[in-house]
Amino acid sequence: MNRADSLDSGYEFRRTKVQFMMEVHRYVEENSLTQVAVARAMKTTQSCLNEVLKGRIWQCSIDRLVQMLAELGLHVSTKVSKAA
Repeated sequence: MNRADSLDSGYEFRRTKVQFMMEVHRYVEENSLTQVAVARAMKTTQSCLNEVLKGRIWQCSIDRLVQMLAELGLHVSTKVSKAA
């Protein structure tokens, strides 16, 4: 893997995390719920949820974000394709 490939994979990783975080944010807004109520539904803390809602991508793993979304009854899918 060369440096350009490494940068591309880092971008994809961050983009995926941001997309999942945006889905959490959308859920909170669309359902007009408090952070405490959503955190409880996600089986996490309000503090952790607040980090997600503030977009602090380094604070939460992709695994944890997928778990949070699943706890809200949302299905997460990914698509893998050959790089251009």
